[in-house]
Amino acid sequence: MKATPYISFKDINREIIELGGKGIFKCYQCGACTATCAIAEGMFISFRRVIKYSQLGLVDKLRRDLVPWLCNVHGDCIEACPRNANPCEILASLRRYQSVLYDWTGISRWWYFSTLKKKLLAIIILSGISILGLLSLFSTSIMNYLSMNIFVNLPNLLPIGLLIVLLSISLLVSNGYRMYKFVGGGKEYTVRFFDALKRVLSFWIKSENEAMKIPDKRIRILEHMFILAGIIMYIFLVLLYLIYPIIYSLNPYNYVLMIGRYIAAIMLVVGAGLPFVKRVSKSQKIHWYYKLFRHSTDWVGLGFVFAIGLTGLLMNIFNDLHIYSLTYVVYVIHIGIVFPFLILEVPFGKHNHWLYKTIANYVSARRGLIRGEILE
Repeated sequence: MKATPYISFKDINREIIELGGKGIFKCYQCGACTATCAIAEGMFISFRRVIKYSQLGLVDKLRRDLVPWLCNVHGDCIEACPRNANPCEILASLRRYQSVLYDWTGISRWWYFSTLKKKLLAIIILSGISILGLLSLFSTSIMNYLSMNIFVNLPNLLPIGLLIVLLSISLLVSNGYRMYKFVGGGKEYTVRFFDALKRVLSFWIKSENEAMKIPDKRIRILEHMFILAGIIMYIFLVLLYLIYPIIYSLNPYNYVLMIGRYIAAIMLVVGAGLPFVKRVSKSQKIHWYYKLFRHSTDWVGLGFVFAIGLTGLLMNIFNDLHIYSLTYVVYVIHIGIVFPFLILEVPFGKHNHWLYKTIANYVSARRGLIRGEILE
């Protein structure tokens, strides 16, 4: 990769502050964050190093550093920091900045630096386009199904949906590949593939189990797990319908899949809804964690997941109650939410972090930076 043209360290840090890293210059590299981080116990990493890269404006080094993606936001560093720099927030802002650097389209830069109002306007426009397009193409089919008093996923919508999904995945994977190259993926590997996977799984299972023993951390971990599990179940159910749709009408599989649809939707609603409510709450009883991470992309990411889960849940309820007119109304709204989620949020927003974190953990493990255990 070519070296980045000179950029003033003031410009870089102004952008990082804009992305949420307000305490970037409070950090004086004392090392308290690394010393108190439970995850750092099982890795050869340094949080203060990547923060120093930012302070000095070393874009090339910052772009290659994996550390921001290895943070699991447990928050011990925030309580330990003597300067109240909020290291977790700084690392979150660095992840956003790195996401901008990885993206070849430039859309991530607009997405991360635009205001919440502009993001919402873009979402509304894309939603409107998808809803108007769906109604103009399939309104006759919808009315025919309603006249027969049935609900059917529009089969002619499948090719269009597949094209949108392929576009979303292509953009996401291409940026993931750029990240892999930027961080030097494929170089300096000292651990074999399967040994690296074993280390990653062993370490994260142990570290999260330890964190689950602390009530405040347990709630946050469960919220993330609900979102991840809900998304995985949602994708599985959609793929199953696309590959083998008849299974949805076969007894007893239809009842199992019905329960699965409800579980996936409820997981998304609860996983995104609880932290959303806590973030807007003014109660002093709410944990300080929810008062942080208030960048506009945090709100949009939660909002997307909650809206997809809620419309999916309502669609299932109305369908099972045989209220097909409302089922189709919610179905159209659901498609109108999924479309901008696939076009904007997945390749350019916070939900591409799932891929970047996976790449960072894989490369770190192959380089021997993850020991696969927590030191006693």
